[in-house]
Amino acid sequence: MDYHNPTDEIIGHSILVPNIFANIAVMFLSIRRVKSTLMQKFALNLCIPSLAYSVYSITVFALKLGSRKEEIDLTELVEMRENTELDRTADYILYVCAYDYQMLVISLVAITYATFAKPLFIQRHLEGWFIHVLFLACHLTAIAMTVSTMLSTDQTEAMVYEIPHALVIEWNDVVEAVFCLSTFAVLIGLYVVCIKSIFKFGRRNSITTRNSQNRNSMRTQLLAILAYITPPNIFVIPTSFCIDIFAVWLPKGAPVLTQICLVKVIFHDTLMGSRLLVSSIGILIVFPDYRKALLRAVWSRKYGTQFVRTISKAQMTSL
Repeated sequence: MDYHNPTDEIIGHSILVPNIFANIAVMFLSIRRVKSTLMQKFALNLCIPSLAYSVYSITVFALKLGSRKEEIDLTELVEMRENTELDRTADYILYVCAYDYQMLVISLVAITYATFAKPLFIQRHLEGWFIHVLFLACHLTAIAMTVSTMLSTDQTEAMVYEIPHALVIEWNDVVEAVFCLSTFAVLIGLYVVCIKSIFKFGRRNSITTRNSQNRNSMRTQLLAILAYITPPNIFVIPTSFCIDIFAVWLPKGAPVLTQICLVKVIFHDTLMGSRLLVSSIGILIVFPDYRKALLRAVWSRKYGTQFVRTISKAQMTSL
């Protein structure tokens, strides 16, 4: 048996509908109109699992609604319901998407920063094959973390709903804590390092007359990536700090943690769906290549003008 919030499920699955269209748009532009760069590879690696989860989860939710004999009571905050294999598969894909996002974003920011700060090193050592291997490692890590999470008892849920349970720390809880806290710390560290480098670059250019057009393009791209990852990372905070090991160690009713866990557990589907939607739409809005390609696609659709694939000004990594 598991706890479900009917209102959260409806809102969360409703959010997945626009996410499907956003993912399809990103994939179409990636294949047809955007040149192969690091951002294009990132977008495809992020959106394919997100699209798979959205389509599968909405289908399962629709089947469950169609098979229900009684009406959904939205006044009930929580209801007990048996999890089916379809539910567990949906949870599995969702966890893969969530962990994928964290790993891919860290890789994207780290490589972009290195390209901006150490361009010669990147050109010499990080060729196109490295990006594919790195993203494959991100997916494998996400799958491994998902398996660990699915095998673990959700002690944060037990804490929120005050379910009597044994306060035991399992190896899964330690793995989850290390991953969530370390990835969040790495992201914050990358924020600080990137912003410091951008400020130093701006002061250096204000003094000297020589200005590298490529470095300026890379700085713009780095700023775009930082702007892109900020909104989705807000939704990462509950999952990064409301972890099983804290639910065991910290006293019952601990301030801040209790409120964070309430948000994470009760509005789980809404938070995860919002993160997927914001990260997908953000690609179309924040990334210059995708924004220009989308505008050109809409323009050509409206006025019948043909456009070729966009060429990125800052080619970080080529195939």
